[in-house]
Amino acid sequence: MSIAARLQGRLELSPEQAAHAAGLPAGLVRGLLEDELPLPRGRRLSRLADVLETSVAYLIGLDPDAPVPDGAAAMDNNPVERAMRPVALAERTGCSLDRMGAESGRRRSIA
Repeated sequence: MSIAARLQGRLELSPEQAAHAAGLPAGLVRGLLEDELPLPRGRRLSRLADVLETSVAYLIGLDPDAPVPDGAAAMDNNPVERAMRPVALAERTGCSLDRMGAESGRRRSIA
């Protein structure tokens, strides 16, 4: 089931009202409904789930019957844990210090 289908099944407000109630940008829920945007992560995802009166697991498409793995290593494999982690700046921008020249030993000055 797509993100849009999961949202439509839970949405009792207009997309704009739901976004406002969750403290999200006005066009976010509409963008999700039109499959134009990825689900938010972390607190934003949690607030959206609260407004829609559902769980983060449901929004990310986790099978409710699938067992959740045990142990510390399971956190990396747990989709709910991954969805709730804040996104690192390098991950959001698609770059890292290594890609900016640090790996070659060069330093770039910002002037």
